[in-house]
Amino acid sequence: MAVWTVALVAAGCGRAAPEWKSSLDLADFVAHQRLNVRTQLISPADGLGLDNIGSGWQLRDDEEDEPIAEMPRQLGRLRIFAPEADVASIEVELGLSPDAGSRAVAVSVSFNREPLAELDVVQAWSTYRMEVPAELVRPGLNVLDFRDSERKRKKRSVRLRRARFSPSSGGAPWPRRPDRVRAARVEADGAVEGRVEMPTGSFLDMVFRVPEGSELTGRFSLEPAPGKNPAPVVVSVRLLDARGEEHSLLRERVDGEVARPRAVSGDLRRWAGELVRLRWAVRGPGQALLRWHGAGVRSTDPGLEPPRPVIERVAPGRSGRLGQPDVIVILLDAARADAFSPFGGPHETPAVARLAAGGTVFRQARTGSSWTLQSVTSMLTGMYADALGIAAWRDRLPDEVPSLPELMESAGYDTVLFSQHPFYRYDESYRRGFQTVRVLRGDDTTTLPAARELLASPGPTFALVHLLPPHIPYTPPEPFRGRYTSAYAGDMTVEPARLRPFTPDRPERPTEADVRYVRDRYQENVAYADSLLSRVLGILDRSGRYDDALIVLLSDHGEAFLEHGRFVHSLDLHREVLHVPLVIKWPRSLAGFRAVVDEPVSLLDLVPTLVDGLALRGADDGFQGRSLLPLVLGEAVSPRSFYAVTRGEGSPNRAATPRMMLESRGRSLHFAPLVGRTELYDVEKDPGERNDLAPHQPLEALLLRQSLLVQSAWNRELLRVEGDERPSEELDDESVEQLEALGYLN
Repeated sequence: MAVWTVALVAAGCGRAAPEWKSSLDLADFVAHQRLNVRTQLISPADGLGLDNIGSGWQLRDDEEDEPIAEMPRQLGRLRIFAPEADVASIEVELGLSPDAGSRAVAVSVSFNREPLAELDVVQAWSTYRMEVPAELVRPGLNVLDFRDSERKRKKRSVRLRRARFSPSSGGAPWPRRPDRVRAARVEADGAVEGRVEMPTGSFLDMVFRVPEGSELTGRFSLEPAPGKNPAPVVVSVRLLDARGEEHSLLRERVDGEVARPRAVSGDLRRWAGELVRLRWAVRGPGQALLRWHGAGVRSTDPGLEPPRPVIERVAPGRSGRLGQPDVIVILLDAARADAFSPFGGPHETPAVARLAAGGTVFRQARTGSSWTLQSVTSMLTGMYADALGIAAWRDRLPDEVPSLPELMESAGYDTVLFSQHPFYRYDESYRRGFQTVRVLRGDDTTTLPAARELLASPGPTFALVHLLPPHIPYTPPEPFRGRYTSAYAGDMTVEPARLRPFTPDRPERPTEADVRYVRDRYQENVAYADSLLSRVLGILDRSGRYDDALIVLLSDHGEAFLEHGRFVHSLDLHREVLHVPLVIKWPRSLAGFRAVVDEPVSLLDLVPTLVDGLALRGADDGFQGRSLLPLVLGEAVSPRSFYAVTRGEGSPNRAATPRMMLESRGRSLHFAPLVGRTELYDVEKDPGERNDLAPHQPLEALLLRQSLLVQSAWNRELLRVEGDERPSEELDDESVEQLEALGYLN
């Protein structure tokens, strides 16, 4: 590894001050990296490390009014950041809820999903110490999961009062130390500058392309831990270049307080035009609080741009070009685009083809998530799921975000919901704005809405018809069952419990014939779903309201068949589960629309399209989707980016495995934060996302990952909701059984 050191330069060296035309401020890179801190102490009572208490915990006051974290269900997660992969041991102080009785609760503890310990937790507070094998620790984020397998217990909750993580270098935690990286804007010498606080054991990354005339700038000060003779810390700035070589721009050992900020500068001109990563860090063995003052990069070239979300909230126009037609949205659950004939499917799907013949086919529609709850709530609000705080069954839609049925109701529409999927029952916020609601129970996929409930009003109607097929289980009735699979002679089955366990790292793999059988069974279910669509369209025909209606056919997500090592959906965000059918049959009053749109679009575009075309009032803050009308009518539109997120599992009783995806400028970036895995694809040349470029283009991957994390952090701050960190309500037994049948809780 090449090492190149830039000396500290004192202010006032005599050269003329250049004219700076752009700058990057380190403070602008904090929001999406604030947890990049070695977490040695988590204590609800002391308010330390609360950001590291992940999913499954709720803050409570015990009998002495001391805050504790309680795990009311079976799972709880703590997040540990170890920049040097130096977690040697863990101590946790656990107890049971006061009404738990005398019997101990068996709790399994895993570290990065590998078994770590089996604990018998008793009612009284007890300290449990666990040694962590070095091979389990990753540099960066690590996760500690607690699992209580006693699924049917009522009031026996595991409680956490304190957790301590000891680094391999030893040393006691500094209780007063901030537990996150913080940024602020302060006035200094008549100007506003960014200030960044970094506790020992933390770093911040900046990824950017270096313009001409760039240099490092800023100052730092340091507050050591209390006490005499504090151990030293090392302050550093390192640059990683396009060749994978690391260069030291600053490395200074500090043995005590630095009260008067020291200036830092360095010439970056040798990397002009290159993509680089700067890492600003403070490391032990001592404990200290490092403060950066106005730190960052500046340039005489205007090429430096601060990070910002690539998908912002925009208010659409309200053209009213569609008048006030009936609006019928028909959702076929788990329908991937290439299963239908207008999208290149292997078998004719006449009902979808009929809609396509009279409207617009969007060949490259993307959904915002790979499972129903997060996708449908995004579709009905025009906002991404993590902006809404929707992560697990029965998370509530925020009151301040109007949903599509509410907007339609306010415009005088009769609003109808008919669903074969049970999730609309789980929380009333999913039904807001619907005047008529019918959600089927059990596994009934044959019942469809009657004309009198779908079109009860002579005035304009908005209806959402959510049909469960082709969602797993792939069990269509006759004559669809066996239509494409009658020749199969193997023993592969299509139950969720059989398909879900397949993972990319599992050595066993079904034969090509087995995979083809599973996909053909799915295609039989697609044919069944198309027949249900035909029956719904028949209702509109017989009512004389088909021609003047605006009919939207779409799906909430696709389905996987081992393209990336998995069956079904929800765990990944690759093209096979994000590419969905979208067809809009326009009312006959609209002329001049494009029959086929090849530009990528999003399901989040549904609401802004209707706000625009129907001139709906409300939702003045706008959406993260765009109106499709300009694109459909041939107007010039600018390129756009697409984001997707999944919690990974829909169950409140199973540990989340979140994934995020950002597609921008012909590249898609997939990131799994809990395992640190990054994948990069050129989706223009490789639409199936088979050739991972991240190992060969690491800085390009880091740059797009930075944009992804900025987008995610901005989404979460947009409505100040926390998503995974908020508790979801308990589901009733019937709901649990239905979700198990759909493959979510297996």
